[in-house]
Parts: sequence; structure tokens; C-alpha cells
Amino acid sequence: MSDIRVTALYKFVRFDDPETLRTPLFERLSALGIKGTLLLATEGINGTIAGPRAAMDEALDAICALPGCADLEWKDSHAEAMPFLRLKVRLKNEIVTMGVPGTDPTCLVGSYVKPQDWNALITDPDTVLIDTRNDYEVALGTFQGAIDPETETFREFPDWFETFRAKLAEQGRSPKIAMFCTGGIRCEKSTSYVKSLGIEDVFHLQGGILKYLETVPREDSLWQGECFVFDDRVSVGHGLEVGDFQLCHACRHPVSVPCRLREVVLRDKPAEMLEASPKGTVPVIVEADGRVIEESLDVMAWALAQNAAEDWLSAELGSRADMDALIAECDGPFKRALDRYKYPNRYEDEGVAREDQRALGLAFLQSLNARLADHPQLFGTRVSFADIAIFPFIRKFANTDRTWFDALDLPHLQAWLAGHLDSARFKQIMPKFAQWKTGDEEPIFPERAIAD
Repeated sequence: MSDIRVTALYKFVRFDDPETLRTPLFERLSALGIKGTLLLATEGINGTIAGPRAAMDEALDAICALPGCADLEWKDSHAEAMPFLRLKVRLKNEIVTMGVPGTDPTCLVGSYVKPQDWNALITDPDTVLIDTRNDYEVALGTFQGAIDPETETFREFPDWFETFRAKLAEQGRSPKIAMFCTGGIRCEKSTSYVKSLGIEDVFHLQGGILKYLETVPREDSLWQGECFVFDDRVSVGHGLEVGDFQLCHACRHPVSVPCRLREVVLRDKPAEMLEASPKGTVPVIVEADGRVIEESLDVMAWALAQNAAEDWLSAELGSRADMDALIAECDGPFKRALDRYKYPNRYEDEGVAREDQRALGLAFLQSLNARLADHPQLFGTRVSFADIAIFPFIRKFANTDRTWFDALDLPHLQAWLAGHLDSARFKQIMPKFAQWKTGDEEPIFPERAIAD
């Protein structure tokens, strides 16, 4: 077993001044070589940390020495390598954000159910089982028969439950309510909230899914799939063994379709690339069944078919057809002008002036700038398929003569471009790889990544 110990912990306890606890705790854990994230708030502490086993013993001693934390409980697992990049100790308004003032699990909370007793409760026909996690977590795995609220954030849970409660009332039902989450912390809050509504028979899984997977034998388990965890392991299964999912650099959500990457230099194209795609340009995807995808837009569509967690394929303002039309304008007239502006020597026989091509491209840039005057992205406030498809071409146009581009009166487009260039998403998908040659090892892309 690896020497890296990964510990998930939380405790609802009153910290009168969490700010005074932050620096001493950070300095102590940092000196021990601990990495991970801890959240401090007036309602307690929450987080996951990792480090060598001996150092983790001392780290947990330091955390248990915080006011009211002497009886703090935690859940241990292991990792083959350090699953965090750095140590962070942050101050928050809530250690798990639900956004309902006055919710206090130290005063009111549901009944704890030990993992070994959980199966009996959730197979009772008079029990309604609710998964309190976010939609992308539920997608990896859940308990048989569990209701998925399809929430994107925990803040949405109270509104969802109010609607669900009304439906139960219409049906004349008052079942037992059983809830579960990854480690137990969200259930502490959700059961406290539900109890505050006057519902008495409310239960939650003590120690969460992680303690269940650690405790209950696979052959007796009612868990289906894997459990998402908020570190570089991405998911775990029975016995807390590391699962099969990886984290997408771009959307920060789990994916189970990693690619074997072959980084090529176009002036030295390998025979394997030309055999798969004689056109000799990138990107090229060769699926396991031999199907070749060799157009950029088709590659994007393929990737989004694996995971479209941020709903890029729908337009906030306008329609998918509007997005496709703008992309076609970029991929057609604008790209033609861009190629002749950036690589004029390749088109000398056409007798076109480089300045004329730049002017044609500028007209498209001006139309985008006007579109961005009222909202930060091309089709509203959020990023869409069109933004991601068009951004690389604008980047290439701008970099052809950056001084000229920066002097243009295109403030909205320039801010849009700068925002994408500075985004964590762009930086995470642009690592440099060594040129691949026949027989070389093929790195996995996306590599395991860590959410900030």
C-alpha cells in the first residue's frame, strides 16, 4: 500500500474567530509537508488533506487541538501519489454552502445510520432515498433506488426539496427520508434543514458513501458505480480503491474516456498519422474501433458527446443554428482571409495583397466586437460552443501582428480574447508534450488534474 494517507474530515463546531485559527494551522501543516484544502468558518471545519502517514498523525493532532475538535472523526484512504498540488486553509461563510441562514447541525440533525445498518433502511418500502450530491457526482454512481435531485450546486437543494415535499403531500405520503452524500457533511446540513421543516423521520448515512464503501463488503453492497472524490484520484470504488475516471482539464468534470496522445510535428509527420488521415493535418482522433475523426469541429462534437457538463451546445441568447452560422462564417470567409494574412507566401500565385486580407478579417472582428458589447461571451453571459470554436482563430489572427491588433478599437473583443487566454481552462489544456515517434510511450490526455 502507498505511504500517502488521504484523510477526509469535517466537524460542525462553533469557532468564534476562525481567522485567528487559520495562520497557525496553515504553518503547522505546511511544516509537516501536508497538502490539500481545509475550510474554516464559524460553523466548523471541513476538508481533505494528504501526506506521509507519520506526518498525517501529527497533522490530525493539530486539527483535533482546535476548540471543540477533540472528538473529531475522519475517513482515511490512500493514494499512489500525492493527490494535491498545494496546501490551502481558507476562510468561508459556511464549510458546506447551502445558503439557508440559521441551519445548525449542532442543534438539530437527522438520525445517524451506521453503514452496516444502511441496507435495511433503504430497502424498506416506506423509505424515500435521496442523493444530496451534485449532478456530476451522481452520474458516476449512486445507491440502488436513490432519487437524483439533478442539482448543480448544494444551494439548489432546499428549493428542490420544497417542491419534492409538496409532491409527497399531494400524494398523501409521509415516508421516512434517508439521505446520503460523499463523506456525511452535506447530509448533516440537509437533514438539519429538513428537520427544521417539521419532518421527524429523517436519517442519514454516518460517514457517508466513503465509510460505506470502506465497511460494507462488495457482495453485500447496494452501491452501483464509483464515488466522485475531490482530489486527484477523481473516483473510488469498493474498499476505497482508486476508480477508472479522470478529470477533464477543460470542464473540470470527471470523464471515463482518456485518450492516448501522440504529439506530432507537421514537418515530420509519422507514417501512422498519414495512414489514419492522409490529409496530414491535426487534430486526428482514432477511436478504439478504428473510426477516424479528423475535422476540428467533429473532434469538438465527439468530446462534448463524452461530457457536456457546462451545456456548451445550447445558446443562452439565440439558437444552436445561430451558433452554427457564426462558426461557419469564421470557418469560411474569415479563415480564408486569416490564412492569406498569416501565410502570404503560400498564396503568392493568387495575386492577393496581405493588407487586403487583413482588412477582410478585420470586418469579422468588428462584427464580433459589436456582438460582445452587451454580454461577455458571444451568445450571452456564459461560454458556449461558438466561443470555444472561434477563439483559436481570433488568437491566431491577433498573434500575427500583436502590436497592430492591440492598437485596434475593439475593446470588447480584446477583453473576450484576454479572458479566454488567462482562463484556468486554457492553461490546463495547453501542456507541452515531447514529439511522438514510432514505438514511443503514449501519455494519457487529459492527465489527472486537481480542481482549484
